[in-house]
Amino acid sequence: MAIIKERKMNAARVCFGISRIGYTPASAICDIIDNAVSANAKNIHVFIKKKNKSEKRKNNVEEYIIVDDGNGMDERALENALDLGSSDYLYSDGTLSKFGLGLKSASFAQGQRLDVISGDGTTIRKEYVDLDEIKDDYFSVEVEPDETDLNLSKTYFVNGKRGTIIRISKIHKNNHPSVKSTVEELKEKIGVIYYYFLTKELHIYVDNEEIDAFDPLFTEEAGDKKLDENVWDGKSVQWLCCPTKLMLDADAGVNCQLEITMLPHPKVFKQEGISDADIRKKYHIFAQNYGFYVYRNNRLINWANRLDIIPQDQDYYAFRGRINLMSDADDAFNIDVSKSHIVLSEDARDALDDFISDYKRKCKNAWINAYSKFKASTAESSNDISNELTIGDDYLDTPDDDDDDFEKEYQRRESEIKRQNREKEIDETISRIKDEADENKTETDLTAEDIDKTMKGSTKISELHKIFKVPYIEDGVLWEPYVDAEEKECVRISTGHRFSKVIFEDNSNDKGLQILFQILLYIGAKSELSVEKNLQDMDMDKVAKVLSEFRTDLSEKLAKFCRKNEDKLPPHSGDD
Repeated sequence: MAIIKERKMNAARVCFGISRIGYTPASAICDIIDNAVSANAKNIHVFIKKKNKSEKRKNNVEEYIIVDDGNGMDERALENALDLGSSDYLYSDGTLSKFGLGLKSASFAQGQRLDVISGDGTTIRKEYVDLDEIKDDYFSVEVEPDETDLNLSKTYFVNGKRGTIIRISKIHKNNHPSVKSTVEELKEKIGVIYYYFLTKELHIYVDNEEIDAFDPLFTEEAGDKKLDENVWDGKSVQWLCCPTKLMLDADAGVNCQLEITMLPHPKVFKQEGISDADIRKKYHIFAQNYGFYVYRNNRLINWANRLDIIPQDQDYYAFRGRINLMSDADDAFNIDVSKSHIVLSEDARDALDDFISDYKRKCKNAWINAYSKFKASTAESSNDISNELTIGDDYLDTPDDDDDDFEKEYQRRESEIKRQNREKEIDETISRIKDEADENKTETDLTAEDIDKTMKGSTKISELHKIFKVPYIEDGVLWEPYVDAEEKECVRISTGHRFSKVIFEDNSNDKGLQILFQILLYIGAKSELSVEKNLQDMDMDKVAKVLSEFRTDLSEKLAKFCRKNEDKLPPHSGDD
């Protein structure tokens, strides 16, 4: 036979426990705002009363006051609101509440005393719970509203009689955040958290400043633009996935509303004179802001959660998804007491992951393609400038030696290389121009014969070019010197080398750096050729081999250095 044994509950310890669920002042205030929203409030005011004038000092909060003009509470509702685990009758479908602990846990996380003053249209009532008075048993105390309560109700209640005031006092003094930090957090997050409500009839004020709705997906800017990852230039918000209904758990019949946008790429605005920092700030493009914004009954419960589906990778920084759930999805998302932490069930995760796989691919490709187009345009410009700077650099040349034997040896060794390089350059250029001409031919276009004649009979194209960027150089070296068919001393620079990627890709906005880098290698190449030419008393092949091994060794060490320090090299990518 089962025997029921009544057990005691230490109310003080229970209250202490629920006060440690994990609230910042801003998140606690938002939990209390939830109750006002559920009570159909149209206007909600948040006030933070300071002990002195300092906004920045910690432990300087005297009271938090939240006032709304919602339905208010009669005697039974007020008593129920202060119960631990409030009765279900207060919470209809679609309510923002879940466990009936939010008001108490949020309030006690900030201070020892909670006062609730509420009017139902006829009578204004007041009760409080003071944890300093709670021992073994949990209770509230009913008192008359004081003059401050009545003045607030007169100012903010409907007709001065309907609404609710929540006052949290006897604030904890253990490193309590400053007023300034809490106000800043509220102003940043309220617009996102209550986005759906603020776009309709709700108005929320923090110290009398109204907070506007903020859409982290910038869907109005997206308009009707759907992303083509191969065309997108990175300068506009576009849809990855227009609003759609997604079944998360077929067995339980749980679904959600899903939408995803692609935000602009901050770096591609450089050519328009707009810094990437300005774009990041405008669109909140930071490491902590990409992923899914999860809403429950139109209220944000999770800020930019990757849900173990979106990789931790800067190529996804512009990915913004919004999932709006109803209460029936609580189990699929394992929502906790504070309604701020969620863990997807296996079925829900698989359904979501499968559905968005193509959008993840499009996002990454679009981000990379947009940046590659930008890098190509800026890199080409810096290369042209670098080549222009080499015009008239004869002053760098070492006077020819009078030794005819040395000169003959030098010319003999280089002649074959010159011929091969020149022929290869001409053949590749002719082939490319022919292909382009065939694709876009008109009656006035050059014929293939014209192209051959023009290319082989002109030196104009190569006059300005002594610096050439190529995808790869044998043995993975960063650069190599050579003498072309016109006996110009030139340099090839490998853009595939890790150090080149740092210069041309990671620092694509810094054209000056790229020019200096190219000029350095060009002059270095000229110096190598000069050394080979003038060390007459040494074996020329040995000199060439030593210089080649030096280039190879330096290139390898630079590549290893870049791999090891890729997160530390400029520009710093802490928020990239």
